Amino acid sequence: MLPEYLFDNITEYFDFLARYNPDALDDADKDIVITFVVTFLSPNYVNNPFLKAKLVSILSYGLWPMGYWRKGALFDRLSVHSLSTEYLMPTLIRFFIATGGHTQFWDKFNFRRDIQRIFKSMWENPLHREAFVKSRHDDFDQFIRFVNMLMSDTTFHLEESLTGMAKIASIQTQQANTEAWAALPQNEREDQESQLRQAESSAPFHTQMGLENVKLIRDITATTKEPFVTSEIVDRLAASLDENLAVLVGPKMSELKVTNPEKYSFKPKDLLAAIAQIYLNLGNEPEFIRAVANDGRSYSKELFEKFARLLKHRAIMTDAEVAEVVSFTQKVEDMKATIQMEDEREVPDEFLDPLLSTLMKDPVILPVSRVVIDRGTIRTVLLSKEVDPFNNVPLKYEDCIPDTELKAKIDAWLAEGNTQKAADVMDVDQL
Repeated sequence: MLPEYLFDNITEYFDFLARYNPDALDDADKDIVITFVVTFLSPNYVNNPFLKAKLVSILSYGLWPMGYWRKGALFDRLSVHSLSTEYLMPTLIRFFIATGGHTQFWDKFNFRRDIQRIFKSMWENPLHREAFVKSRHDDFDQFIRFVNMLMSDTTFHLEESLTGMAKIASIQTQQANTEAWAALPQNEREDQESQLRQAESSAPFHTQMGLENVKLIRDITATTKEPFVTSEIVDRLAASLDENLAVLVGPKMSELKVTNPEKYSFKPKDLLAAIAQIYLNLGNEPEFIRAVANDGRSYSKELFEKFARLLKHRAIMTDAEVAEVVSFTQKVEDMKATIQMEDEREVPDEFLDPLLSTLMKDPVILPVSRVVIDRGTIRTVLLSKEVDPFNNVPLKYEDCIPDTELKAKIDAWLAEGNTQKAADVMDVDQL
């Protein structure tokens, strides 16, 4: 077995070259470097997450553009290396999931930032993109965990970013009123200045990570929709998008106006464009439409009409794309009317999920307890602990038994109600 210190020395050396002297990698055998990195990133050889993180760092900085015209030193070989095109993407997904232990809360963001840089660099390569999509089919539950963690990171960074920008804007506004600022007690001014420095220090990291995460979700949903419309993901995704949209274009949008936003890597237009594209990527998925319609906290027709107006007047999207946003809003409004109709009907007890007391859409039978539960509910439960919640017996998701007879009854009951049509949303020409 290779001693850890020797492995560490090798990774330290190549990490240093990739970061500070990438031209030197041109003199190395890049195929050997890539083979070394991809091999030892697999779960079979190295358990220490910090050592694995150095391997990811080598690739991340090795892909970093060298000047305006030149790709990173490892870009060309990584794009076609047979081991890389087959195993790199699924290996990175596994490592993304493996990060984030209780001692790695902040470290995991740096680890995952490097992973996202690799995803971004390789995404236009069809071989790597196909390997990424294939990993969804090879292990769907693992891919769901990846998406779940990506969603959690995105929510955290966007919340920290927008909260930080609001804090910076608030203090800058106070400072702009020089007389009122000078009239404040010295200790209060010092406290405000300390908060400003702290917010300015952390804001760029969170704004960059938040935007990059949203862009990654945008890119993934363009080709891979199924994981994002599963019951354990779709409601969180819709709520997160709606909530951040409400902050960016709602009544409090003026609170985000800071002096020199570039200093904080704050790019609201780019963020709005990426969020809009996610809505469009998933805009024909009934589960996503229903999730947005069910979001009573942030969603409103008026918010989305204002969103479409902003996209059009600030030339963030084309008129055709804005028309798609308007069309999506109409679908959501129609779904809201349908949901209201469903709520007014009394749901038979046998159709209700035993944990959530909501209408089951895809009932399954748990093999030992024989409890009937919605597929999405039990999948969510098993993500945290693989046991039957009704008797604590070990349970694998694939062991759940579809209750086809009950599903047919539920589908027939739903078909009895008529889909409702809501009032028309504002036409794109009226924006």
